[in-house]
Amino acid sequence: MVQFLSAMGCTYLYDSRQCHGHPEENNYADFVNGANNRKAIHVGDRPFGATDDDVYWKMHDDFMLTQADDLEFLLDNYRSLLYNGNFDIICNLGGNLEMLEHMTDWSGSADYYDAPTKVKA
Repeated sequence: MVQFLSAMGCTYLYDSRQCHGHPEENNYADFVNGANNRKAIHVGDRPFGATDDDVYWKMHDDFMLTQADDLEFLLDNYRSLLYNGNFDIICNLGGNLEMLEHMTDWSGSADYYDAPTKVKA
């Protein structure tokens, strides 16, 4: 990934067309701490707070481990939406399509593979 970003000359991972993110991307804590939002996600008065990197580093070695079984379970039991940005370097369309191509153990896989692909504006 470092080589890719260096070749691109940009460090913004979520839109390969631009080099810098939008400042409002960093205000998610304000959004999540809003009273209506806390109520909607059922956390009561428990505020969301910035954390240190302990969780990140404890899970660092797990990032690339497959979660295919968990995802197949979710797809079998819940209406699900898999979302990726068109120009996202990390959660990219090609990677998601490749992942789904290898997942055949969920009940809706045949319908998924037979469905026409279409672009929505």
